[in-house]
Order: sequence, then structure tokens, then C-alpha cells
Amino acid sequence: GISRSAFYARLRADERFREQVEQSEALGASVAETCVLEAIRGGDVKASMWWLERRCRQVYGAKAEPDHDDGYTIEIVAPPEDDGSSYKVELMPKL
Repeated sequence: GISRSAFYARLRADERFREQVEQSEALGASVAETCVLEAIRGGDVKASMWWLERRCRQVYGAKAEPDHDDGYTIEIVAPPEDDGSSYKVELMPKL
């Protein structure tokens, strides 16, 4: 093997080497994409969600921050331990 710095130095200096690395990375990406698409075709919901989050970010992507403030917060309320009921989700006005 070679050091990381030697790899990147050769990548910068040797166009043929750089092209071979890019081709190898593209092949790996193609194989991975094929696996994801096969999983989606097989009905894998998690693979479908993962693909949508990345390929259709505007609609399905996770947002770090809301794009508006509607004046409410969401509060998740845990049931009493001996109750046996489910969690409750409540919409609470911001104070």
C-alpha cells in the first residue's frame, strides 16, 4: 500500500491514474445503484425511502430546520408505565 498523501499526490500529477480511479469509483457506484434499485423492485420500503430522500430531496428529503414558523410545537407525551396505552402527539401553541 501507499500513504494517503502519496495517493493524492499521484492523483494530482498523473492524469491516466486519475482517470482509472474515476472509472473504478463509477463502477462501484453503478453496482451499488443496481443493488438499491433491485431492492426497491423487490418491495424493500427502506431502500425506497432512502432513494427518495436522496433523489427527490425537495419533496422527501429531511429538513434540518423548518422553513416556516407556524407558532406551534409538537410535544410527544409518554403514557404512564402501567397504563399500557400508546404515546400521544400533541400540537401545542408556542408561548
